[in-house]
Amino acid sequence: MSVANSYAFTPAFAGYAERTRSSFGRQGAMALIGAHIVDVRPGYCAIAIAPRPEIAQQHGYVHAGIVGGRALVGRVDLEQVLGHGAS
Repeated sequence: MSVANSYAFTPAFAGYAERTRSSFGRQGAMALIGAHIVDVRPGYCAIAIAPRPEIAQQHGYVHAGIVGGRALVGRVDLEQVLGHGAS
């Protein structure tokens, strides 16, 4: 069972998916690194990024700062749109 399906969650706001995508779309840093939302469901947001030299560390892997920043953005967006903050 995936984490996204391990519990039932009802969002406080029915338009959460569009609000999440809209909020994410206004973030210039995410556009700069080429990140995009793949999927949004209650309690779950998948964000993808294509590895490329501009966001890599010296060994060729995507830099941990990019990965960590992406995870934080997804969490903040979900908290804001699911009723735990303001967008």
